[in-house]
Amino acid sequence: MHLDECSEVFDYKKLTRKARRPVLGEDFNLRRKKIYTIVAATLLLCLYIAIFCFSAEEGEESSALSRKVTEMILKVYHGIVGGADSGAGNAAAVWDSSLEGIIRKLAHFMEYMCMGLLSYSIVVLWYKPLWRGRFFVLLQLVISAGMDEFHQYFIPGRFASFKDVLIDTAGGIAGILVIIILCKIREKITNRSGKRLLTYDKPMRKG
Repeated sequence: MHLDECSEVFDYKKLTRKARRPVLGEDFNLRRKKIYTIVAATLLLCLYIAIFCFSAEEGEESSALSRKVTEMILKVYHGIVGGADSGAGNAAAVWDSSLEGIIRKLAHFMEYMCMGLLSYSIVVLWYKPLWRGRFFVLLQLVISAGMDEFHQYFIPGRFASFKDVLIDTAGGIAGILVIIILCKIREKITNRSGKRLLTYDKPMRKG
């Protein structure tokens, strides 16, 4: 097959341009982008509401919830490894305040990881250049974490912590990194697919 004939089958410029696309959003048509944006924005709004509700809980109520989650984890742990009764009473006896603290910090991290993931996934679809989008998402994360701690300052039994702001921000950055890694993986897959198509349809040399 000659090059002219190949060009009729494949538009090489379009194919290579598509293979070089660096981000997730450029392969989405407008309708799919809008649908994904609405879903992600709705989940992001629900996440903000959940964070506000958790922050509005008084100290004793918040500690009780953390303790309950800790006891559930301990029951599952003892149920798997054995060596201790997995009943609620025994789990409460084994419960350690340091474990509760770890769970609370991990919950903060995961909340803001989801926030960073959802926010940056929207940015990837619509915002160029991406480095500016990353800056604005990072600014959003810092402000959200700061306002969350400011809110807790006025709740009985709660207090504001700069350390929590750092943990929240780190979680958000982790969410951004997840999207960046997924985009890089998708870019490599797209590039490989484009190269395979070009190689398959490359004209044969005579003689």
